[in-house]
Amino acid sequence: MTSNINIVRNIINEDIQKEYGIQIGNNYDNIIMDVKNYVDSKVGKTPPKNMSSNEFIYLTNKKIYELAYPVIQQKLNNQKKQQKYQQNNEQNEQPIKTSQLKPIKTQQPALDNIGNNVFDPVLLKQY
Repeated sequence: MTSNINIVRNIINEDIQKEYGIQIGNNYDNIIMDVKNYVDSKVGKTPPKNMSSNEFIYLTNKKIYELAYPVIQQKLNNQKKQQKYQQNNEQNEQPIKTSQLKPIKTQQPALDNIGNNVFDPVLLKQY
């Protein structure tokens, strides 16, 4: 069954290469093996009486692929998102050059427009 896992790994690797342009090699063998063990636990390791060994191997490999490929895709997508997030943070942490700063215009309010009643002597006497 080890050679069958190699077949599934190679097919997944080819599809990931086409979709993402990267080789995953055996980095995701743990996922493939977990899925293989799951499929084995559900269908067994031997073909039913009405099925040839080749048909059984083909169907189990197909099932392993169908279950493992989306999990690997999700992990790769999460890694891409994480890399973009880190790149954005690194770009935001760049020191700001003084030439990039624009002067901020502030307008000082006129003193007579600030609540005159605050400085009213009558109000101050009550406190």
